[in-house]
Amino acid sequence: MSHKKCKHDNRFFCKHCSEIKMIICLKNEAKPKYEGFATLTRYSMLTEQKKTQSIIIEKMKNRLLYRKSGEQGECFEGEYNVVLFIDNNTNQLIEKVTK
Repeated sequence: MSHKKCKHDNRFFCKHCSEIKMIICLKNEAKPKYEGFATLTRYSMLTEQKKTQSIIIEKMKNRLLYRKSGEQGECFEGEYNVVLFIDNNTNQLIEKVTK
């Protein structure tokens, strides 16, 4: 399946074009796993741009914050203190998740 690229030549995620930005504030013990970074930023999928922000956020939570049985990519369950969901266009906080 081919996906159209954004104007920055990205197919799935783009720090400029993605609707939602997710900032993960890591626990101290998780920082070495992520090269010492205190926070990590992940972006919503470009293929979900037409969905509501609440649906996009829920999908990001399910994909990145909760470990599921079976095969799964990157997951931050148990490694964060706070997660901020920010509108990537206005830079306004939409939702805050605390552990």
